[in-house]
Amino acid sequence: MFVIVMSLFITLCLCIFLATIMMDSLKGLYIAIVPSIIIGYGISKMVVEKTLAIGKYYKNMIVAVVIGLLVLIVIDYNFLGYERYVPEVDEVSHVYYTNRHYDIADMTVHFDDNDMYDDYGMLKFDDEASIEMMVQLHKDLINRVEAQKRQYTRINLIYVLKNGEVVQRTYKDYDDYYYASKIYESESYRKMKAQHVADRFESSSRVNVTKLFGDVILEVDEEMITSLRDAYIKDIKEVTYPEKISRDVYAMIRLKGYGGEKLATFNLMPSFEHTKQWLISNGMETMVPTSEGLLKAEIHKFYLAVETKPFIEEVYEFFGDTANMSQISARNSVVVEDPVILEQLFDLGYDYSDSYYSIHYTYEDDTFYSVGLSELPEGVLDK
Repeated sequence: MFVIVMSLFITLCLCIFLATIMMDSLKGLYIAIVPSIIIGYGISKMVVEKTLAIGKYYKNMIVAVVIGLLVLIVIDYNFLGYERYVPEVDEVSHVYYTNRHYDIADMTVHFDDNDMYDDYGMLKFDDEASIEMMVQLHKDLINRVEAQKRQYTRINLIYVLKNGEVVQRTYKDYDDYYYASKIYESESYRKMKAQHVADRFESSSRVNVTKLFGDVILEVDEEMITSLRDAYIKDIKEVTYPEKISRDVYAMIRLKGYGGEKLATFNLMPSFEHTKQWLISNGMETMVPTSEGLLKAEIHKFYLAVETKPFIEEVYEFFGDTANMSQISARNSVVVEDPVILEQLFDLGYDYSDSYYSIHYTYEDDTFYSVGLSELPEGVLDK
């Protein structure tokens, strides 16, 4: 019995270590389990038998390897049903989602208050419609349903069942873009985000709007804070996931508490028309980007787009295996300086479809503004 326990312990430690070196891949686990069992069993026999002559136990080692591989195959092909188990909707009290590491002992729902680019946190879904959505997404995860493999990440799902049981599943190397877009464009998420913004505004004593590129900081009068909050909440209820992760932020709303501490930072993005109108109506039109003073526009395909793949392959063929993202970006871009075309581009506004062009505007005062466009005026890429 001691040999078995010791062998299992050494085997597991070695297997985890070797599989980690191989990037936690399933293939790596199959490769790692064979030497791990042989080494684990061999060390155990040496300790118990007090001998280095362990070659005579080769038959036992072969049996142990076969058993180990069979166990791995049973787990891998889900013969016990564990990996493919998904709770029924009516069994679930609520479900948590995050793409970060988490502590099961502290399942606190939270948003990232440094909303510079995104607000991934621990999200809780407890109404029937959102639980249904999460269960379906879980089934899609199991069946590897993905629009395409573009943005890999960890996906954590934690179900709390009505009987008090907790079901946890973690998936690595999945297309977060496909799954996260469904979650972050859902009505449930938008309500959660809106409530979070409202709570932060309620707790703030000072609010200012800061231009991201430039030194413009404008304080918001106390009596105008509520109307700014309402305008911003309307916008975040309509923003799409592609725009949300585009990082096309031109200004930020910064909130401070009664002690002067920073409470939260919320992004202003191209599609936030209600907030734009609020800024213009309240004498802060300098915060809203215009075509005045445009110097140039750099156009390139958004890196999550389907069309990017053949282009990146072309770049690697041109530069070799040492190609980096800056080379890819430079070779995949067109600079436009013609004032007429710049005006045409700017008048098109924004359109964040699943595959779009990223337009990076540069102004004469060295400030910047970026938007997404799904289509360009004819001939622009030939300029």
